[in-house]
Amino acid sequence: MKSAVFTISFIIIFMSLIAQNGQKQVIYTDKAPKPIGPYSQGIRMANTLYVAGQIAIDPATAKMDTADIETEIRRVLKNLGEVLSAGGMNYSNVIKTTIYTTDLK
Repeated sequence: MKSAVFTISFIIIFMSLIAQNGQKQVIYTDKAPKPIGPYSQGIRMANTLYVAGQIAIDPATAKMDTADIETEIRRVLKNLGEVLSAGGMNYSNVIKTTIYTTDLK
């Protein structure tokens, strides 16, 4: 079965969360896939958390988790949830989501 590869990116605003001295804070967790390129899993500036797009990589095995579309979506959302958690947030803080897919079938 051909996998519908997609990424989801979140921009989160959490008004009561203030980063120390307004400095940029890099967010990293080993519970989500390691960044493959020169980017961070997340960046927090003051009360905004920018989360990098994810694909369905299982962080425990570093392999794609694409048995079917439901499995793939669950893996991507779990990875994003782990980055949110590492940034002190959760899904209720999400205000914008973008989903990119290569195959709408």
